[in-house]
Amino acid sequence: MFDRRKKRLEEVDRVVAGLTVLRDRLYRRVSELNRRHKLLFEQVVAAKSEGDDERAVIYANELKQLRAMMNLTIRNELIVEAVINRLSTVRDLEDLRNYVAPIRSLVSSIAPDIRGILPEVSVHVQKVQSDLEDLSLEMGSVPNVIMRPLEPDEEEVRRILEEAGEVAKRRLRDSTPEPPSRVL
Repeated sequence: MFDRRKKRLEEVDRVVAGLTVLRDRLYRRVSELNRRHKLLFEQVVAAKSEGDDERAVIYANELKQLRAMMNLTIRNELIVEAVINRLSTVRDLEDLRNYVAPIRSLVSSIAPDIRGILPEVSVHVQKVQSDLEDLSLEMGSVPNVIMRPLEPDEEEVRRILEEAGEVAKRRLRDSTPEPPSRVL
């Protein structure tokens, strides 16, 4: 029994390590997007200063798309951070059983977004998903342990997603200047 528990904890540590790499890459992507945002904003301001409204509109539209990508990236970064924190604190077998399925669900829900934001990381995301699947299968094979229903955890998943979305919006709003209110 101790060997099984040790193996599961090693699998959890492997998943946490993979998610940490993913979070760090998302963080770097947010930094890159933030630098690009500042540059674009300055280009909008410069175009407006020069009276080139057409160019200002083009830059403002690009800025709008960039902000949407930043919001999505920050949201996914926060979701990954929440999953890392949850897995890092779960050490009890029963707790682990209750959180693996919702965590798998979270990682699966952000995988398409991450492929769109950081296509080079998609293989890494697939590895994390595979590790979580292996952990789920292993958890399902534990004898004499009754699994509790996952409904409360599904609610927690929704709550994490909502909270991450709000924090992402706040971070984006706080870290980026507003473009001129009128570009035309």
